[in-house]
Amino acid sequence: MFVCLALLTACSSTSSSSDSLTSSTESESDASDPGLDTSWTPAGFNEWDDNVAWKWVERESDCSDCIYWHVQIVTNMGCPNGVYSSINISENDEVVDWTNDSIPYLGPGQKAVLAFEKYGLSGSGSDYEGSLTELNCR
Repeated sequence: MFVCLALLTACSSTSSSSDSLTSSTESESDASDPGLDTSWTPAGFNEWDDNVAWKWVERESDCSDCIYWHVQIVTNMGCPNGVYSSINISENDEVVDWTNDSIPYLGPGQKAVLAFEKYGLSGSGSDYEGSLTELNCR
């Protein structure tokens, strides 16, 4: 599954549960596979697979001179060996970098926030788009 997020401004964040996100825009659409059982998925979350659901969330970040995204996840049956996730960062429809985050353990029904931060990219955060490329329960 490939999910896009248009990045806002440097050191700021906007949240949405849609496939794509632009500054100050919120829209709702489910990016999940229509063949998945979504009966366990909490309202507002998009099902990634049968065990993990996600949504974009707005959080503060203490990073200076960086761009960032935050994704809240919840598990159905838990991830005893943790969760790993990554995003590609694109500028003008070309992947220029990537970043990742992980959580060491999540129990059944437990929620966590993944923080994707990137330093060293020139321009403002609104020049970049983030694409959720991986979200794995280990």
